[in-house]
Amino acid sequence: MDANENQSAVQEGRRFPLRFLLWTLFVLAILLSLVISNLITSWHLRKSQETIAMKNAEIDSHLAEIEQYKDQLGILRVGDETKTHLIAIEMHQDLVWCWRLFVPEGEKYDIRSVVGDIPENDYPVAHQYTTLSSGETRLTVSIFRDAAGEWKEKIEMAQGRDKSSMTIHLDEEKMSWYGKPGSTRTSEFSPNYGQKTEVPSERIELIRIRKWPRFEPGVTPDQSKPTDGFVLWLEPVNKLESVNRPDARAN
Repeated sequence: MDANENQSAVQEGRRFPLRFLLWTLFVLAILLSLVISNLITSWHLRKSQETIAMKNAEIDSHLAEIEQYKDQLGILRVGDETKTHLIAIEMHQDLVWCWRLFVPEGEKYDIRSVVGDIPENDYPVAHQYTTLSSGETRLTVSIFRDAAGEWKEKIEMAQGRDKSSMTIHLDEEKMSWYGKPGSTRTSEFSPNYGQKTEVPSERIELIRIRKWPRFEPGVTPDQSKPTDGFVLWLEPVNKLESVNRPDARAN
């Protein structure tokens, strides 16, 4: 019996390293599979992140193209409704301008224009004007000769189905800046500028055209003096002054 017990003990002692080795290999196999699984997961995650980044870049590119198309079509996007938003619309007609505007609730502008002596930067007195109220409005301004051959300026506003207009008679001599020899300088808020956002208390210039003074040999012309031209702007209406102010609209 003692010999058998000794032999069993020897055999058991030989099996222990083998079992330990098998358990070690088993644990290493599990660890290796976990490492491989983690690497594969990380690779898939990185690929997914790269794909998402590419898709986001494509989306941003498409959104930028959409915004560009909206600018070209004159589509107004109103984000902050406490601000005034405007965008110009391409008309492809001489002396015809068009804008789409959004004016915040409770705010107003006078649409003022002058044909005649136009200063370089300041604004002359406009004796005739109309009011632009809150909401989204399509504003069209045109200068033309009527059937009788007289120069007229027409201001048209469309707010939904509501439409209104104002026509102003223009003196012939004040239109010398158009269709006559000489050059003019024009600055305007055109479709090329995309959409513009302003605080309601700020004056907004839409267009200014000035005829360049005639150059005399050896004389430097004073370009700061008023010259023949046309200026159109939005003048914010002070809420405290708008209650009893006189109406200067044209008939």
